[in-house]
Amino acid sequence: MMRFQPPRAPRQFRNLNATQLFCPTCQRSMPVREKLALYLPTGALYHYVCAQCDSVLGKKEDAAPRVG
Repeated sequence: MMRFQPPRAPRQFRNLNATQLFCPTCQRSMPVREKLALYLPTGALYHYVCAQCDSVLGKKEDAAPRVG
């Protein structure tokens, strides 16, 4: 007897991008830019940089696309 399995829901929020982060230098929430910091075999490392004072506020790592 086969059991009914409902279809799986699509994965949400697979990739999030910050638009504003708190900047300790500016003492408020500021818009940020993504700046490529390093490219690795496993993916790319980005720094979130304050749009006003260029302080690094965070980082994000993107996985490299799988081939094959």
